Formats: sequence, structure tokens, C-alpha cells
Amino acid sequence: MAKKTISEKNGGGIIPQLVFREDFKIDLNGELTSGSEVEILFDSQRLPFERSVDEKGKSAWSIAAFYQCAPGGEINRVELKPAKATRKKIVEETVLKGVLSIPAGSEQAIIWFMNTGKTGQYYYDSDFGKNYRLPVSAPAAAPEPAKKTRAKSVKN
Repeated sequence: MAKKTISEKNGGGIIPQLVFREDFKIDLNGELTSGSEVEILFDSQRLPFERSVDEKGKSAWSIAAFYQCAPGGEINRVELKPAKATRKKIVEETVLKGVLSIPAGSEQAIIWFMNTGKTGQYYYDSDFGKNYRLPVSAPAAAPEPAKKTRAKSVKN
């Protein structure tokens, strides 16, 4: 999967992208910052095991991202959806995406993925049980406005 560029967010801002490639490499485009969001792009070939279909031949499997922001955050689940929405059923080569919210005060994002479907089997991509742990930066502080000062006269 090719490296993606930083995506645009509503309102003209940008959100970073965290790309989990088929070759199990991870690319971060931008910076993870507390109090912001990050877009996940996940190549479904990382978890190719569950590809069940329903009675009508439609895909009956899913991949979800789970994440926790430390210190002390809740575990959250985000269903990943096809990055390019089409009417075709999901195929194995599909890149999936989702958006994670990083709460203010977070110092680390802990992420893992689960693939399941109609068979009831569960498969994980979790860096061999360690989960993916990524540092989160504090937001950049806004510069303080310059203080107004009066010029002092100098007497000799």
C-alpha cells in the first residue's frame, strides 16, 4: 500500500493519518496530539482469516480498531469501513479506515485490531499481544500576546 498524504478535516484543518500497511509496517503522516483525532488506514490483508459471506453472498466479516489512551483512558471500539466507498462487496485487498479521538491529557495511544464474522472466530493484529503503542504529544501552546510597555525616558 502506498504512503498516504495527510487528509483534510472538515473546516479546512488537517488530521494525521496512521497507516497500517500490508507488510506490517506502520506509517505516521503528521503527529498524534492530545485533544485531536487521527485517521486510521488499515490494509485488511493484515488480517485475512475471516472472510465469511451471508446467504446473499455479501460480506459478513468486519475489522474493528480498539484503542485506549493512557494514562487511564477507556477502551474504545471503532468499526473500520472501506476507504473508498463502492457498491461492490468488500474484497481482501480493501483498505479500511476509521477515525480515533485522542482525549486531552493523553500521553500514549494503545491500538489493536480484531477481525471477526459469521463464523464466530476472532483474529487479532496486536503486535504479538503487546498492542501498538504510540507516543502522543501535547498540543502546541498558543503564543502569548506581547505585553504593552511604555517607553521610559532616560535622564543623564
